[in-house]
Amino acid sequence: MSFGENLQKLRKSQGMSQEQLADRLEVSRQAVSKWESDQGYPEISKIIQIGDMFDISLDDLLRDGRSPSPGGGIRLQDIWNALRGLYKELSRGRRGALWFITVCGGALILIGIYHMLYRAGLDIGAFVYHITH
Repeated sequence: MSFGENLQKLRKSQGMSQEQLADRLEVSRQAVSKWESDQGYPEISKIIQIGDMFDISLDDLLRDGRSPSPGGGIRLQDIWNALRGLYKELSRGRRGALWFITVCGGALILIGIYHMLYRAGLDIGAFVYHITH
């Protein structure tokens, strides 16, 4: 069963209309309709709120009836597809902001690693020279 089908089933089991669910989640009725017809997903915070509201685990709420992947872990492909879907829903300006934050975050991580290695007394310049020549 898809997320939308699960949400609709849970909502109806509580005798709740789309409008009532939308009010509790502080979203529009159209947003709930979109989720239930699997045309989009709510924000992560709303998914957590839905899980708490209906006392259901996020795994049970989000899974479509498939058994877990071998080893019981989450498949990387599923995570990638979910993130890609969320990214596509962002406006162009927000995509640019997300890209900027990601690049800056990566740069800060690299600077931090460089600083840690420098403070540890490793000669980074010699290492870089050695691997590039």
